[in-house]
Amino acid sequence: MACSLTDNGAQCSARTGSVVAVKVVASATTLVSAEYNGAAISVAGSSTTFTVVAGSALLLLNLAGPQDTVESVEDCGGGTTNHLFGYSDDFHPALGFTIVGT
Repeated sequence: MACSLTDNGAQCSARTGSVVAVKVVASATTLVSAEYNGAAISVAGSSTTFTVVAGSALLLLNLAGPQDTVESVEDCGGGTTNHLFGYSDDFHPALGFTIVGT
């Protein structure tokens, strides 16, 4: 697997049909549910996977935990990640990312 997402500032883009794995890296915060393009997607541990649809779609990650240092990344395989968003000593119950399928 290779990185699929390209960060364009306010949104990310990827080729339509690409399979994207996103994970939350944190010591105490957990990924409890996720939604992409208006539908729930499965969560396994701290990760979720979805297939990019054509046009603009919203990826929502719902988190639980205390104030923490958290990084949301695309898991590109082989230990390689693509940084999406992070924060320190804070808590965000939900993170949203606009993904544009091209």
